[in-house]
Amino acid sequence: MAQQFHPLNPLVYWSQTESRICLKVDLRDCEVDEFSCKDRMVIFRASGQGASGITQHYAFTLNLFGDTHGDSHSISVSQSKVDIILRKSLDNWWPQLLSPDSEKPHFLRVDFDRWRSQDNDSDSDDQKRPGDVLTDYPDVLQKLQTQELGYRREQGKKVYLVLYNLLQFVGFLYIVTVLTLRIARDGHPATHDAFEAVGKVFKFCQLMQFLEVLHPLFGYTTGGILAPLMQTTGRAIVLFLAIDTDERVQKLTIVTYLFIIWATIELVRYPHYLMRLMGVHVTQLEWLRYTLWIPLYPLGALYETLVLLRAAEFMEATERFTVRMPNAWNVTFDMALGIRIYVLVAILPGVSYLMRLMQRARRKRFGPKAKKM
Repeated sequence: MAQQFHPLNPLVYWSQTESRICLKVDLRDCEVDEFSCKDRMVIFRASGQGASGITQHYAFTLNLFGDTHGDSHSISVSQSKVDIILRKSLDNWWPQLLSPDSEKPHFLRVDFDRWRSQDNDSDSDDQKRPGDVLTDYPDVLQKLQTQELGYRREQGKKVYLVLYNLLQFVGFLYIVTVLTLRIARDGHPATHDAFEAVGKVFKFCQLMQFLEVLHPLFGYTTGGILAPLMQTTGRAIVLFLAIDTDERVQKLTIVTYLFIIWATIELVRYPHYLMRLMGVHVTQLEWLRYTLWIPLYPLGALYETLVLLRAAEFMEATERFTVRMPNAWNVTFDMALGIRIYVLVAILPGVSYLMRLMQRARRKRFGPKAKKM
């Protein structure tokens, strides 16, 4: 009598979007013998290398929670895994992958890192970045985390982001409070001492903002690095090159107004991020986050331009940071000219790009009506 053959179960990781179920089968050098999805039943049979590194036969069946389109599934085999995409019949979130009467198999895992609150089929900038599932659908994800891990997972990166945003909020709140109180007490003369009063705190907060360029690279936040890099670098050039290096620029009244504009933007942005991290939705705060930039971004760009041009005048008069020939390197460099070129080629295109990003984000949050607001 022939011995009965029992294939092994491969590790299967699942995630979902509103319209799809994604299965990742952890098999290397795999050859798929059978795959089907009918009547909510997924059947998979293949041979490949699992955790043991030996080529063996693997199989699994899954009784799904909801209906799927029988003719819209896809399967792709790579050297290290098998990806299976199942399209849901209705666009909604499943509270679990399997039907309520099915026991969770030991080989099935939740792939939390691949969860997304939207599909990324579009190449447009405002659609190819996934949303925050924990914010958009907190109950679904937290329930799965409890089932999978035995407790609600408080990721270290979430704790870090909460502390980072809280620290930045406190820093910029201090800046606005000090400047406002000094102007209320001393009037216009106080606008000549803004840098002396809050310059150290502002430089610290500005240096901290370079971490926001690294956050998307390490997966702490979604989105690209270009927008935070442009904004943070642009401010750093104004703060450290134009203002911090010249006491005459520090005494300019316009520096006080520039500091207030920069800090006011952050006083809305960081609390908005904090509320999202905590799963709290504040309508007024969200509206301010996606509306306040409309007057403040152009005004801030104007003040940055005026500060840079004034700093260029001082540099031209003193030839600070200017290299003249002859010298050991046989080169010449005029910092005042460089700043003026930077103003022409960087500030206007840069602020236009950032405003387009914010406008797309605003339309996405508030819908077509946002165009008319």
